[in-house]
Amino acid sequence: MAGLEVVAAVLIRDGRALACRRAPHTSGAGTWEFPGGKVEPGETPQEALAREIREELGIDVSVGALVDRSEVPVGDRVIDLACYLADPVGPLPTTSTDHDELRWVPLADLGELTWSAPDLPAVRRLVLRARHPEADWVIDVGAMPPAPDPSRDAHAARLTELSDGYARAVDDLRAGVRAAYAAGLDEHRIAAAARLSLADVRALLG
Repeated sequence: MAGLEVVAAVLIRDGRALACRRAPHTSGAGTWEFPGGKVEPGETPQEALAREIREELGIDVSVGALVDRSEVPVGDRVIDLACYLADPVGPLPTTSTDHDELRWVPLADLGELTWSAPDLPAVRRLVLRARHPEADWVIDVGAMPPAPDPSRDAHAARLTELSDGYARAVDDLRAGVRAAYAAGLDEHRIAAAARLSLADVRALLG
């Protein structure tokens, strides 16, 4: 699937984040999202975000730390969405070219809105941070990289190797479960044969 690099701004004031509802004339009308848009050729993500917010909300922002970057399949393409903290330079936004409602929502309550799929990973992080302030939730893109440590680097490399193997094993198991189901085996027999719970079988079939 073709990928699309997109950036979005997480504006926070007094414990509330700015959520924007897609207008009827836009794709995904009625869903909520953080404001932003596509990264154009030759732009850094931060430059693209500042431009998009200026065009969309009519304000200037100072782009801060990365909150979340996730790739989410949407239709026939993958949306590569990076969400950054952003501070308005001047007045707060009151209108948008792409949205019919701007709402400042308590961080802990963000999950109550119907969000666009690409924004959900960032929403989960923000809600986690609001409910568990001790959580390590923001990636500081300006932080110094850790000093080289051969022992720790070896452990990290091993974890990467194990994770790759685990992902392949899960993919193979999912394919096997679906093939068995298509061949006529019911969920209970699949669960017994694969030594899985019914919930796991149903998740793999979903």
